[in-house]
Amino acid sequence: MIRSEAMYNLCILFLLVLQGWSELAASHSIVEFLPGFQGPLPFEFETGYIGVDESEDVQLFYYFVKSQGNAKEDPLVLWLTGGPGCSALSGLIYEIGPIYFVGSGVQWELTYIGLESTLMDKDSPVGTGFSYARTPLASLTGDFIQIKQADEFLRKWLTDHPEFLSNPVYVGGDSYSGLPLPALVQLISDGNEDGSKPLINLKGYILGNAATDFTFDGNSKVPFAHGMGLISDELYESLKRNCRGEYTFVDPSNADCLQHMQEFYKCTSGLDAAQILEPLCAFVSPKPLEISFHKRRSLILNDNSGDLVDPDPSLPTIGCRTYAYLLSKYWVNDKSVQKALGIREGTIGQWERCTNGLSYTHEIFSTIKYHLYLGKKGYRSLVYSGDHDMLVPFVGTRAWIKSLNFSIVDDWRPWLLESQVAGYTRTYSNQMTYATVKGLQPLTSLLTIFQGFKGHFPLNFKLEDVQLFYYFIKSQGNPKEDPLLLWLTGGPGCSALSGLLYEIGPITFEVVEYNGSLPTLVLNPHSWTQVASIIFVDMPVGTGFSYARTQLASHSTDLIQVRQADQFLRKWLMDHPEFLSNPVYIAGDSYSGITIPAITQKVSDVIKEKLWRRICEYRPQQYRVLEHMQDFNEGLYGLFPNHILEPICGFASPKPFQILDKRSLSDNSQDILEIDPFFPTIGCRSYAYLLSYIWAGDNSVREALHIREGSIKQWQRCNYGIPYTSDIPSSIKYHLYLSKKGYRSLIYSGDHDMVVPFLGTQAWIRSLNYSILDDWRPWLVEGQVAGYTRTYSNRMTFATVKGAGHTAPEYKPEECLAMLKRWINREPL
Repeated sequence: MIRSEAMYNLCILFLLVLQGWSELAASHSIVEFLPGFQGPLPFEFETGYIGVDESEDVQLFYYFVKSQGNAKEDPLVLWLTGGPGCSALSGLIYEIGPIYFVGSGVQWELTYIGLESTLMDKDSPVGTGFSYARTPLASLTGDFIQIKQADEFLRKWLTDHPEFLSNPVYVGGDSYSGLPLPALVQLISDGNEDGSKPLINLKGYILGNAATDFTFDGNSKVPFAHGMGLISDELYESLKRNCRGEYTFVDPSNADCLQHMQEFYKCTSGLDAAQILEPLCAFVSPKPLEISFHKRRSLILNDNSGDLVDPDPSLPTIGCRTYAYLLSKYWVNDKSVQKALGIREGTIGQWERCTNGLSYTHEIFSTIKYHLYLGKKGYRSLVYSGDHDMLVPFVGTRAWIKSLNFSIVDDWRPWLLESQVAGYTRTYSNQMTYATVKGLQPLTSLLTIFQGFKGHFPLNFKLEDVQLFYYFIKSQGNPKEDPLLLWLTGGPGCSALSGLLYEIGPITFEVVEYNGSLPTLVLNPHSWTQVASIIFVDMPVGTGFSYARTQLASHSTDLIQVRQADQFLRKWLMDHPEFLSNPVYIAGDSYSGITIPAITQKVSDVIKEKLWRRICEYRPQQYRVLEHMQDFNEGLYGLFPNHILEPICGFASPKPFQILDKRSLSDNSQDILEIDPFFPTIGCRSYAYLLSYIWAGDNSVREALHIREGSIKQWQRCNYGIPYTSDIPSSIKYHLYLSKKGYRSLIYSGDHDMVVPFLGTQAWIRSLNYSILDDWRPWLVEGQVAGYTRTYSNRMTFATVKGAGHTAPEYKPEECLAMLKRWINREPL
């Protein structure tokens, strides 16, 4: 009897244990509140565990967000985060989910895929995020084990959520997930055909910057780097010649290739390979360090948080993207957060965003055969690439897609978002769509600004029948010895005020919504007047406030402008003899690259070298394409050529219109711009140009600037109606002349400028045929790669400015100021 009772108790215990394991196998909870988010979540959020494998010793944790559209019909997306070993929380919070970090909390985000699709993120493979193994053997994983477990996970989840069985299913992921994901899609497809239950309504897959094939992906980094201006033409040609296109698995006996690859890595090592335009920041260590100072407060002000991160220099700062990754460590390791998420106590130790210590076997080195199989099966696919990613460059992705050899259905074209080019796309006959994704100071009044520079603002200067207006600002350093820059703005016909306010001058506009009052000026902390005195001159005649007293004098050409600039500079120095001993630089950008070398030669031919050092610094426009390239132009239509990553906005028209039904900004102002859809909005760079029309057209401003009444009518930032003849088709002969004379030159290019691309600038410099003194290398500002540079035997320095557009100082002021300082001081960039 006692024995029977004991056996009964044992059976009861066994059944209870079985029931416990069953609950572990598939348990989930609805999350209505999250610490750090104010109020209830405005979307349906579920978390849970699903046990996989026969013994269910692998417990996969997941996050599920129901579509906020039509959840009964919207697609169900199973998302796999890369790594391997990076938590699903990365995809949820940093990529496509409805929440993201703001400061120390979580805020609802309204713009991602979770709003139009039902999204399920799972921590896979085992050991990632909150997923865990109950035995050491179960912790061993690899590509094929992960694939098998993911298929089992999805079928079990759908069994527990039968309301989604009829929804179309897509499997999505990025980065390393590009290797297991196509094989997973094939396994799901094969399982459906073999009768695996439940039947999954599989429609296709989504891949972002996805690893696909080690050869294609790895070998694309060199041509990508060359196309982005990260390595020199010569190094690229040497790599192609010596490595023969194989940059990943280099033959150890190929010494030349190995040497050139070392040079390649040296050039690119200072970049953030995931986004080459972003700063290279410290990456959050897997395990946070304990704070050694007095305050120990959790992210959400509880005393039950885990250890926080030690604020040492090796950790990212708040300006870095990786700083947000740091916040996830604070947040997820807080006990109240883990309780809200339904995390089983004691299943893992410290949560890590990316776990590097997995027992993981890499088994899939190319997925091309899976793409071929799925293409023939008729599954849809979306493959996309961030076009500034050097980890998995778009160059390699395009190459492996091309190797599939499917015909093109919809050829290469831009795709738009809110009327702006968001990238480029092409669709193939296998239902595959490929797309690229296109990557302040204290306020001060106008009066304060003018008082601060009293005595150094412009005077009109009489130059026969041509009256050239200028703005002069004395160096804020040592004006007795600092260089004197004569700055010419491009166009031809763009006012010197553009260079002063938007590029290198000490003041700029505070860009706020226009409210009828005079736009406010603020200080520019990166003004070139920190190291030089600058004359900004309105030329050619008819530009800005410069004017002609006769109709004949209003006509100008490149060569007339050259002669007048030389005459202007000499007369100005006669009136300002205190600057006669200062070194003189002739500088400018855009179209000025045509005239500046000729001006420099004109000055050089008359003045002896021992009196002045004249240096031309510019970005020349050399070539005019005469061929009709309809397809090319159509492909680029919609891009902003001055900076291909910025939105194309309305441009302030040359002649402002009178505002209807609106009070003028002041009673004595000129007509100001009518607000219509063609004008730029406040989010556009050109909105600041709009402010210049309002400001320069105001009578009080003109009075302060000493503008002669009646000399011009409406001021225009760029006057494209001036009678002007371009009669210098190329400035190369002037460069050759000045090089032989021994003049130094600095030539820089914003590497995202399509008006005068750096490729053309490199080409004409190479055509001068001078030897290289300091070969292609990165130059740094604050420890970050600011661009690439090379110096030649003719004392010419060429530099690219990373992330800059056509007028580089406007886009990258800090970097350009550092570049100028070093070059003026004859220091290496």
